[in-house]
Amino acid sequence: MALAGVTASSEVVTEDHNPSDNLTLAPSDSLTPRSSQSFDPIDEPKKSKKKSSLDFSKWPTEPSDQVLCDWLEFRKKKSLSVSQTVVNRQATELDIALKNGISVDDCLSECVVRGWQGFEYAWLSGEVKARAKSLSHFSAAANENSFASTGVITVNSSRKDVGQALLVGYGFWDLPENHRDDVVKEWRAGRLRVELINVLEKQNIAL
Repeated sequence: MALAGVTASSEVVTEDHNPSDNLTLAPSDSLTPRSSQSFDPIDEPKKSKKKSSLDFSKWPTEPSDQVLCDWLEFRKKKSLSVSQTVVNRQATELDIALKNGISVDDCLSECVVRGWQGFEYAWLSGEVKARAKSLSHFSAAANENSFASTGVITVNSSRKDVGQALLVGYGFWDLPENHRDDVVKEWRAGRLRVELINVLEKQNIAL
């Protein structure tokens, strides 16, 4: 019995497919809903920091990162180039300054503060030179009184010298009283280096 408006047909449309030829998708073609969000990390290209191509090997010492950054920024604001030629030309004056007790950092800092486009040791003020000379003499005097120079520990010797003296065989009881007290305090507080404790124990020193 046929329903109204519906024509029944026994005709079967066939193509060149066998009943067993079911259409299947490859695993990689599986249908999954697309989402704008994903839990998988996105590998974005890392931005590599451009390293300076300038060679500072002719300078007596390299400046600290902060001072160099300030100096480069200063020259950039002044529209001054920083070429290899500029770096090389300053090497001689920086070397003179360092020999007179003024560091490369101090020289570049003076350039920034005073707005100098270049640098010459002669441009530094007498005050800067005098301060550097004073510090140089102080450092030299400290070195002359060090354990490495005298081989003796005094009441004014540094803790570093005391530790060095003990490590090379200086007797604990040969130390001035103030240093013996300091060593004991550090030991009791658990701050004394292991190698120094070993040295003291070999000298039959115990807490």
